[in-house]
Amino acid sequence: MQIIKQLVEISLRKREPQDLDFNLQAAILLAMSVVFLRYVSFISLSSLSNPLGYSLVSVIGESLVIYALLRSQNKAGRYVQTITALFGVTVIATAASVVMTVTIVLQLALPVLMIWSFYIMVLILRAALDCSIIASLMLTIGYNAIGYMLVILLFPKFQSEMLAEWELIKAAMETAQLEAQSR
Repeated sequence: MQIIKQLVEISLRKREPQDLDFNLQAAILLAMSVVFLRYVSFISLSSLSNPLGYSLVSVIGESLVIYALLRSQNKAGRYVQTITALFGVTVIATAASVVMTVTIVLQLALPVLMIWSFYIMVLILRAALDCSIIASLMLTIGYNAIGYMLVILLFPKFQSEMLAEWELIKAAMETAQLEAQSR
């Protein structure tokens, strides 16, 4: 429970990421939680053939990239704290976004929440790697991209499935827009 409190404080900028307790069990539990959350979001997309595989590979890929980044800077000792913080912020942001979808007014704040959680991830990597904010921004984008590129490499159908899903979403949005205009 202490780790959750610390993660919330990091998310609210009341605590620095390096102050997070070292807790391997929490890191593993949070990584599994992110796999589960991605799995749930992927199964909500009807055309994806292997949502669990996609979720596992993306989280493992991101974890390996973060380890490689830390190792390359001789900071591998910060790995557990960094993973705990990054995955913890993801879980907190996802939980908050689920709560926010309950009302229309709160839904308007979802983009702000997503930007804020990304910003916190940038700060976590900055603290872990002792680098500039620009370098951390690029690395945060990069480790996420590499996680999904690994999914594309291992599951060639993933990209076409996601494109098909995007087309369905676009068509639904256009239909809703046309319906709204006709009223």
